[in-house]
Amino acid sequence: MRQKKWLTQLIQPLATWRAEEIAYLMGERDTGNLLGKLIRTIGEPICYVLGLFGREKNWKSLYA
Repeated sequence: MRQKKWLTQLIQPLATWRAEEIAYLMGERDTGNLLGKLIRTIGEPICYVLGLFGREKNWKSLYA
């Protein structure tokens, strides 16, 4: 995402919707976000499964 600005523009709304839904679940918002709920319902299990197959990496290299 640091090199591909279009990728940031694609992901930003998805992250915002998810954050709004999480804020609702935490009691920080009065209303939830339907798209955020959908992203959490579908996206989080997919990320979890992908994480099971990923190898441990040196994440510090991303910030060098």
